[in-house]
Amino acid sequence: MSNQSNFERLKTTPVTELNLGSASIRRVIKHAGFDTLPKLLNLSEKDIDALFEWRDADVIIELQARYRANPEDFASSVLQKREIDAEAVDETLSKAKASYVAPRKFSASNAGSLLFAHDGPTSLPSMPFSDALRGFEKRAREAFDDLDDRFDDVMVYQTFEEFPTDLDELSDAFLQLFNYYSGQPRSALALIDRHLRNAFAIFVADRARNVYSEGNLWGNFFAELPISDSNVQGLFKRVFADHIERRGMPLYARDEEVNCYYYTALLHGGLSADLWSNLWEKCILPLANEIAAGHYGFGGEMDGHSILKELKNPESRFAPKKAVLNILEKAPDSTIAPPTIFLSRFDCFNRIIQNAMQLLAGQVCRHVPWGVFGPRKRD
Repeated sequence: MSNQSNFERLKTTPVTELNLGSASIRRVIKHAGFDTLPKLLNLSEKDIDALFEWRDADVIIELQARYRANPEDFASSVLQKREIDAEAVDETLSKAKASYVAPRKFSASNAGSLLFAHDGPTSLPSMPFSDALRGFEKRAREAFDDLDDRFDDVMVYQTFEEFPTDLDELSDAFLQLFNYYSGQPRSALALIDRHLRNAFAIFVADRARNVYSEGNLWGNFFAELPISDSNVQGLFKRVFADHIERRGMPLYARDEEVNCYYYTALLHGGLSADLWSNLWEKCILPLANEIAAGHYGFGGEMDGHSILKELKNPESRFAPKKAVLNILEKAPDSTIAPPTIFLSRFDCFNRIIQNAMQLLAGQVCRHVPWGVFGPRKRD
C-alpha cells in the first residue's frame, strides 16, 4: 500500500485506532471532540494551547510538527498496528462518558469561543503555593484517570479519598493563588484553566460540600475569595463546569442555565453535612428501620433503585425536605443508586447506623460522601 493511500486513510481512521504513543493522549483527543487526527493538526498552536492542558498541548504540537514536515511519512507511522487491541481501547475511552450528557464537541469552527484570550500570564508565579498546586494537579489528574478506568460514571468526590489529609492544604493553596491575583482574578482563572483544571475541580467540589448551608451555596462559597464581580464569579463557575464536561463527567440541570453550576457543584461534592443531616435522620434511618422490620422491600432487603424511588417520591413519608429532594431529582439513578447495592438488616443497616452516628457527631462530612449510594463500578 502506498504512502499516498496511507495519507488518505489517515483522514478517515478514528483517532482511537492510531499509534500516537499512549492511550491517554488518544483519550484526551477523543474527549475533546476530534474523531480523526487531521482536523486537530490543522488547528493553530494557539487554538491547541487553548483546548488542551499544557502537557497534552505540547504532545499534540509535536505531532503537528511531524505531520507538517512530511504528511505521508507521518500517516504511515501513526497507522502502524498497535499492540493494544482497538476494541479494548474503545471500551476504555467510552467508560467515563455519562449516557445522559454528551460532552461538548470542540473543533476548528468553535475553537474561537474560548474562555480566555490568553493575553495574561501563561505560567504560575514563582511562589511556594504554585509548587503545591502543581503537585496537587498531578495527583488529581492521576486520580481521575484511574477512576476513568474503573467506573462508568465518575464523580469528583471519588477523588477525595486520594487526598485524605490534604484537602485543606489544597484549598489553602488555591486561596493563596486568588489572593495573589486579588486585583486580577481573571488572570488566576486563566492560569487554572491552563494548568490546574483537575485540582480545581476537586477544590470547587470539596468547598461546595463544606460551605453549603440552608440553600446558600455561592454566597458562602465566595465569602472568603477576593472575587466580588458577578461576571468573574460566573466565569469561575464556568471554568469548573467546562472541565467536568471535558472529562466526560456528568453535568446536572444542563437545561437550566443558573442551576447547572449549583447542582453540579453540590452533587460532585457528595452533598454537604447540612443536606446529609436531613437525609440520614429524616429519611434513610427511618426507611432502614422499616426495611429491617420487613415492612418495605423483601426479606429485610431493598435495592438501591427502589430506595431512591421511595426517597424521590414527594408523597412518601421518607421524602427529604424540598431542598434535598430538588437535588436528588437532578441526579440520574445511575450515579447514585447502583442496582447491586442492598440495605439488609444485618450488614448495610448496621453500617448506616454507624455512619449516621458519625454524622450526628459532626465527623462525617469529610469521610462519607454518598455512602451506600455510590457510583456504579465497572464489572
